[in-house]
Amino acid sequence: MDSICGHYYVKPTDSARSDARKWFPRTRDYYELRKQALKLRWWPTGSVGEHGQVEDLHWEPVKGAGQSPKIHELIIDDIIGGHDNVRVYFMVAPRPLDGDPVVDGKILPRIWILRTMQKKTQKLSNNDLSVLRGRAKIILKRHYGS
Repeated sequence: MDSICGHYYVKPTDSARSDARKWFPRTRDYYELRKQALKLRWWPTGSVGEHGQVEDLHWEPVKGAGQSPKIHELIIDDIIGGHDNVRVYFMVAPRPLDGDPVVDGKILPRIWILRTMQKKTQKLSNNDLSVLRGRAKIILKRHYGS
């Protein structure tokens, strides 16, 4: 596949955009977060960036979020807008949708961004897990009929 496009089509949900605007009201910070999240195009392994450096993706599955769909968190090591320990929560779509981009004759699988937040403790609260599961269920029901 084309290295410019990556291996996935990354699509934030409206609620994830709203989260990002809440945490990062300055446009510069919002776009820094966006740049970090777009690294998911090369999930799970990362890729070589435009300046030749390897862009590592530090991610892990979310424990306690259930198995279907599997939810993961992208761990951002940089400080953005004064916030450290920033996380981007995402899931891989079960199948392509009409209108998903085609690269080299193949439809790119979709990654849905579910939530963005600053993680203050190692473990997510029950409320945070409920929000992630709920947002994933909404995506599945609205777009995939499951």
